[in-house]
Order: sequence, then structure tokens, then C-alpha cells
Amino acid sequence: GYRDLYDMDVNMINVVAGVAKEFEPWWLNLKFNAMFLDSKFYYNLLGQARFSILTPRSYLTLMGSVGSAPDIEIIDTQMYDGFSVTNTMVGAGLHHMINEQLSIGLLGNIYNYENKSYNFTEGDGKYRNFQHVYIQVHARF
Repeated sequence: GYRDLYDMDVNMINVVAGVAKEFEPWWLNLKFNAMFLDSKFYYNLLGQARFSILTPRSYLTLMGSVGSAPDIEIIDTQMYDGFSVTNTMVGAGLHHMINEQLSIGLLGNIYNYENKSYNFTEGDGKYRNFQHVYIQVHARF
């Protein structure tokens, strides 16, 4: 991948490698993001697990990541200053297939990252939490 981070006046190259394996009722995934920003190397390692609950049509998702770069999915919205520090993420969600063409889901993630631009007065340090809640509807045509 390639991104022009215009407000940083640099370009970023992203290379992703991943593996997944299914062990009924589990599905496991491991993804490695290598990022090159301003001639420096950064990384992010993401692990995901899905566990089928109640029926094969419903499953619980658990995930977490750690790295010297933020999770690639949120770089466009936040965290340009989150490189070269430890970034972490945890998340969980529920998904259900209504029928062969339609599924719904709810997923929440909490990112912990360093925010260099914020001036902390209470002594909380430089780290902040950033939450995402996704309501997902997938339709297959």
C-alpha cells in the first residue's frame, strides 16, 4: 500500500502479511503490517480469534494488536503522531448471519496511543484512549 500523508509532508509504504487457520469452532488469524515512513521502519502485529456460539451462524470476535505503529485502519482518521511508540488495541464483537446473503455485527475497539500534541495537566502521561464502535451490515450479491 501507499499513502500520501499530506499534513506530515511524507509518504508511507505499507506491506501486509497474514495467516489464518480454522479449528472448529475456532478461526484464528495473525497479521503483520510493516510500514516505512520517512525512511524508518515501523510494525504492527494483530491477532484475531473467532468462536462460533449457539449456532454456526453466530460468532464472537476477540482481537488485539501491539506495535511501533498504529493499526493501519485508523491512520486516516487519527494517530499520525503515534509512530515510534508502543501502540496497543483490544476489541470484541458479535456477528450473526441472518441468511445466505445478509449478516449483521457489532464490534468495539479501544486503542491506546501516545498523543504528543495534547498538553496533559493532570499528570496522566502522554497516552490516550481512542474508541471505535462499528455497526456492520454485510450484503452479498
